[in-house]
Amino acid sequence: MDLRYDEYQPIHSTENGLNYGLYYCSICNNDTLHQVVDVDFDNYDVRCSNCGTTAVTRADNFDLYEEESKRCNQEIGAFLADGEEYI
Repeated sequence: MDLRYDEYQPIHSTENGLNYGLYYCSICNNDTLHQVVDVDFDNYDVRCSNCGTTAVTRADNFDLYEEESKRCNQEIGAFLADGEEYI
């Protein structure tokens, strides 16, 4: 995924033009909303909406993270007994 010559169109966008996606924050130790603040080649600079930490991630990892996280949680939930929750 090479963004150098393409117009940046983030996969996650809100009405006010801010671009957010679910991503893992190593400081919060949790999946939190992250805002795309800058694009550089194949990377995004993303800022955690909870603690404000900025990280660099590959664009394709960021864009697919939320979908993959939900899929994994559903698979884990299928192994748990009824009423149990995966944290």
